[in-house]
Order: sequence, then structure tokens, then C-alpha cells
Amino acid sequence: RTPPTAIIQTKATSSFTLRYNIVTDLYHITTDGKDSPTVQGWPSLVFQARNLFKKVEYDWNKVYLARNSSDKATIEWRFHCAYPIKKAEVSVVSDVFHSGRISWSYGGEDSELNLKDNYSSDEVDAALRNKDKIRIVAVLEGGDGNNSWQHTQLFRADLPDESVTSFSISLSF
Repeated sequence: RTPPTAIIQTKATSSFTLRYNIVTDLYHITTDGKDSPTVQGWPSLVFQARNLFKKVEYDWNKVYLARNSSDKATIEWRFHCAYPIKKAEVSVVSDVFHSGRISWSYGGEDSELNLKDNYSSDEVDAALRNKDKIRIVAVLEGGDGNNSWQHTQLFRADLPDESVTSFSISLSF
């Protein structure tokens, strides 16, 4: 289990964007149109992660976050904003195989939207609008047999494609 490490605090007055690239293992942050220094390592800006590790498959040229041998894994990001959110966009790359499942929840302190694989960005925007403290949580579970841990792959990308954005959140204030 990874202990809580980060609440992403932004003092942005108009916009905030966080992008994560699993191939380079870097977070890129843009606040009010200005780039901040990159942050190394997927756990660095995660509030909490349980039973996850970064898997690199050199033989298949793939990289992703996967469950360890447990039945369930979670990852959570938290954001504290200086102003209420007017618009929110979230984009995530993931793959599931066989009976694997990845479910997402988005929300603030007083409400939460739980989503499965297919959903619209309008639903996420509505769940996060007017909040100043939000959380994004993914739960990875399911799969078949001894390799069930491989049947839920978060941020799956091709090596060595460094142009991929595995996860992004854009907030307007």
C-alpha cells in the first residue's frame, strides 16, 4: 500500500491542466497558461494507491499500471482549487480484458458520480462543476485465472511512444 502522498493544490485563476505520460513517467502541469516543472513518477501526485505497480512489457512493447496479485486495486487523485470549477474535462487511457473491470468515480465533498467504461465528458463536467475540492478514483478488479491482474490495465501505452497522454484533467475557473 502506498501511503497518501499528495493533494494537488492549485491557485489558478482561469485554468489548470494536469497530464500524465506513463511512457516517460512524468506529470506535466499547466497553470493559467504557464508550464510548471515536470513531476517524476506516477505515485508522486497520487493521493492514495493500493495494490498497484507499473508494469513494463519489453517483449510486447507495452507499459501500464496493473494490480499486484490482489483482487482489487485503487488509485485516487485529490485537487483543492482556489476557485470553483466552471468546466472540467477528464481523459483516461485504459484497457480491460476478459472479465476485468475498471470503474471510475468523480466528485466533490458532497456528491459523487460513479461511472463504468462508457460515459460522456458532459457527465464528468456536471459532477465536478462548482466544486473547489474534487477527487478522482479508479477501481481495478476482476479478470480470469492466474493472470487476472493483467486484465485491468490503467494508462496502457506502446513503448517507446513518448507522445501519449495517458491521463489528463483540465479545469477552467
